[in-house]
Amino acid sequence: DVQIDDFFRTGVSKSAAFGLCRALAESSVNESQVKTLLKKLGGLPKEKISRKRLMELSKGIESNIDPMRPWESGIDLARTVRENLFKRGLASEGKMIDIDAVLNYLMVNVDEMELDRGVDGVCLLRDDGAALAVTNPNGRLACSSRGRRSTLAHELCHFLFDSSNFRNLGQVDTRKGNTAIEKRANAFAAELLLP
Repeated sequence: DVQIDDFFRTGVSKSAAFGLCRALAESSVNESQVKTLLKKLGGLPKEKISRKRLMELSKGIESNIDPMRPWESGIDLARTVRENLFKRGLASEGKMIDIDAVLNYLMVNVDEMELDRGVDGVCLLRDDGAALAVTNPNGRLACSSRGRRSTLAHELCHFLFDSSNFRNLGQVDTRKGNTAIEKRANAFAAELLLP
């Protein structure tokens, strides 16, 4: 594929799916695995409902994002999302959130793919609304059921807050991520999953 070759040659791409490649320098995801991920994403049908529901769930809370305070932002965002989930009947007071049910409601496809142990998850959002969250059963965190839940909640944060108008998103999460975005997504996942 020309776009894949261009990315590996130049390090940039205008393709929506290539946002995931931003983290390749910090991860061990190789070209073959990228092609497999993109094939999985390419095989998904258009999903206008997914984009609409993602937008509804995050509506009006972008102002809670402070890049200088990623942990606090993540916690604030998770609390607001949890309230929105309560309103939609997807969460109950005092009970753990079923992240799989939330992603199912959002029409985010969840898959598993064996990657290097340093990678826990990948999220991809095509510009037509098709969304894919991939967990790595070999990942340091995602190898356990609790870690998988945390990884999926982390990816949900990326879907909700790190795409531009719910287009052009791709992220590889290596847990090495010291960036404000990764810190925010980690805080979001921890807060969202607390009962």
